[in-house]
Amino acid sequence: MRVFFHTAVLFLTVFCLYLAWTGFIEKELTVNTLSGEIMEKIREDSIAETGINVQKKAVYRVRLSTGKVFAVSSSVFERVEKGENVQFAEKDKHFYLIDGRKIIY
Repeated sequence: MRVFFHTAVLFLTVFCLYLAWTGFIEKELTVNTLSGEIMEKIREDSIAETGINVQKKAVYRVRLSTGKVFAVSSSVFERVEKGENVQFAEKDKHFYLIDGRKIIY
C-alpha cells in the first residue's frame, strides 16, 4: 500500500509539473504581430516627481494606419519614418520592430 501511495504522489507531482511547464512554454512562444503604415510619430516628455527630485523622461509613441497607438523604444522610434510600412511583434505589452530577419528592441 505504501509503494502505491508513493507512486501515485510521484505521478501526480510529475503531471502537475508537466502542466505548469507546457503553460509556461505556450506563453513564452506566443507573439502577436502588427503591421501597417506609420501615420504619426509622437514624442512626449513625461515628468516623474519623487520627493524633491524631478526627472524628465521622453516617451516615444507610434500611430499605425490601423489606428493602434503604442509606445516604442527610442531606437525603434529613430529607425522608422512617417509613411513607412512596418511590422511589429508584441510580447507582454512590449513592441519590437521586425526588420527583415532581425528584431530591433
